[in-house]
Amino acid sequence: EINIGDWSSDGALPIAIRQRDALAYRQFFSFIKLIDVENNLLVFAVPTKFIYEQIEGTYLELFREALYEQFPDADVKYNINETYFK
Repeated sequence: EINIGDWSSDGALPIAIRQRDALAYRQFFSFIKLIDVENNLLVFAVPTKFIYEQIEGTYLELFREALYEQFPDADVKYNINETYFK
């Protein structure tokens, strides 16, 4: 079962990403938040389109590897919305 606490800074998924690429985590993944979980769908809030594009473009393989290691059946959706970060 997936829960929102799994994305806290000491959760398994962020730790897996930091272990693979600490710089990418600091620059991009530390700025996203898991805002909803429904069945195996993880909804992440992303503050800007730029960060979304970096994650989906440059760091997609890194993100998917870490994600599927922890949650093999998960699907991901993004909500680009800066209000989650104020």
